[in-house]
Amino acid sequence: MLTTKFTGTFAGIVCRNAVARNTVRHLSAPPPPPGDSSRGSGGVSGGGKNKVYELRIYQMKPEHYRDSLDLMAKYWPVRTAHSKPVGSWMTEIGGICETVHLWEYDGLGDRMARRLKIAADPAWTKEFWPAFFKKSLTLKCYLLSPTSGSVVNTNFDPASQGLYELQRCEPYTPLVPSVAGESVVGQFFTVYGPTPAEFILLRYTNADLAYEKALARRKSQGLKGYSRFLVPCHWSELK
Repeated sequence: MLTTKFTGTFAGIVCRNAVARNTVRHLSAPPPPPGDSSRGSGGVSGGGKNKVYELRIYQMKPEHYRDSLDLMAKYWPVRTAHSKPVGSWMTEIGGICETVHLWEYDGLGDRMARRLKIAADPAWTKEFWPAFFKKSLTLKCYLLSPTSGSVVNTNFDPASQGLYELQRCEPYTPLVPSVAGESVVGQFFTVYGPTPAEFILLRYTNADLAYEKALARRKSQGLKGYSRFLVPCHWSELK
């Protein structure tokens, strides 16, 4: 019997078995060349037919929460050298000692190839990950796809500070009329993770407006799911 051993990492897997490594590479697209223009942030993503988004939610040990934020900020350039971030947030309401991260990939194969690349980066696997893992309680991961006809919008004034709501909806995201101060960043359905479920990420110019709109939706649309009120991390590409 062939036994395959995998060692998990924060961003990617290290395959200790040669057969397993070849299998993952067969399923993955070739890694992007250095200086790939798909990294970085800003603008509107048209959400091509293979575009996927990875939502990651980390809960940290309360006594290590501040240290974990400092650690992520320090190693953020290492991580973003391999993947395109959409944004990173701290959960203000709806979770304790949480950070939320959204990543964009050109497909599942692209994601796997990039994660194999970061898994081979010693700064990440030997410095960041061992220190971070000891500070964490739970690590959740969802693979999302934009809903039909939607786009992912990150075209906001970088000098302005936004506040965000991430809502997990069952089975569908709510209707959000276009109003001043409220913007839809993206609407997604879950490919891997809890199904059927959809996520919507909203941006607001102030907290009172965010509360007003959230309350109105709860009263009028009978939503089910889970909602988080988010504040951008200081290193987040999306402010």
